[in-house]
Amino acid sequence: MRTSNAGLLVLLAKLGPKLFPVLVKMHDALWGVVKSLFGVKSIGLVGSVGLYTYLFTWQMAVALVVFIGIHEYGHLWAMKRCGIKTKGMFFLPGFGAVAVAEERFGSARNEAYIAIMGPIFGLVFFVFPMMFVYWKTGDAMWAAIGAIMAFINLVNLFPINPLDGGRVLKALAYSERQAASLAITVVVSLVTAVLGSMVGFFLLAYMAIIGLWEIAVEFGIKERVQAFLMTLARGAVAVAAVLVMQSFAKEMGKEESSLIWFSLLGTVMFGIVFAAIFDVKVGTVDKGRSVLMYPIAILGELWKGIKQVLGLRAADIQPIENYERMGKGGKTWYAFSFLVLTSVHIAVIYVLGRVPGAELAKELLN
Repeated sequence: MRTSNAGLLVLLAKLGPKLFPVLVKMHDALWGVVKSLFGVKSIGLVGSVGLYTYLFTWQMAVALVVFIGIHEYGHLWAMKRCGIKTKGMFFLPGFGAVAVAEERFGSARNEAYIAIMGPIFGLVFFVFPMMFVYWKTGDAMWAAIGAIMAFINLVNLFPINPLDGGRVLKALAYSERQAASLAITVVVSLVTAVLGSMVGFFLLAYMAIIGLWEIAVEFGIKERVQAFLMTLARGAVAVAAVLVMQSFAKEMGKEESSLIWFSLLGTVMFGIVFAAIFDVKVGTVDKGRSVLMYPIAILGELWKGIKQVLGLRAADIQPIENYERMGKGGKTWYAFSFLVLTSVHIAVIYVLGRVPGAELAKELLN
């Protein structure tokens, strides 16, 4: 292991791609860049194995890539079963992989089915086999790998956009009432962002904040809550800044540090600084104000954003385009399946975490 930030890197490798569809909606041109960089699937796959081998070990690299591939293939398989055209699966070195659809899901049932099949495939076709191999060989390494991947799956089941659990929640809530779906997803995302920040799980908090942008786009209220979204964007930048500063502080206190990890932190730091400078310029200079007025401008935008949200009415919310609701039977089935799947993951992590010699998993996820 080349860095103690392995837990964050492993989670980022799997959960990072969940942000790509959101970022595409924030800027359509981004997807073109992604395809141009990683459009050749074999290159992305080989690059992923090579990068993870450098960061971890070759065993962990292979396990991570195989697990990610199985999980994303579950989404891809479900898309095809629903008759949805796909572009395939793209491995993004350092950011896992992403299964890409060419068209909308079309219904709440399709979205819930596609979302839940990823974690199911990962559990059934990777985690359970790892448990079987451990019981056959007695080698704690297999238990540790199974526990790590089960934990990643469990995080992916958190009920926030753009994670799989969030998509299941949105499909269930939207099938009940449109306005309720928006309210529930927003409240859950905000609560998750706050709790994630309080316990130091900044990646989850960051994803919860960014996911709200996708929610606003899907429900057609982006223009009506523009100031609120800008407040969220600033919050995301602040969360990222705290995360980077903490990582820098930890690395500075070590005798040996990974050059790649420092390079990654430097890149993120550059992005944060650029975003902050751009925001100051837009909020003051572009409006003919002094940069010293920036704090007042921020408070003004925050107040405006609060009023926008409080002033939002059910009539302002637009139906999701070409998105059919689920019936009572479908809602009951997917709610039950989600709870069972989550419970099974918790039980698996508990069992594997008690295996003698599985401390590797605990160290990796700290």
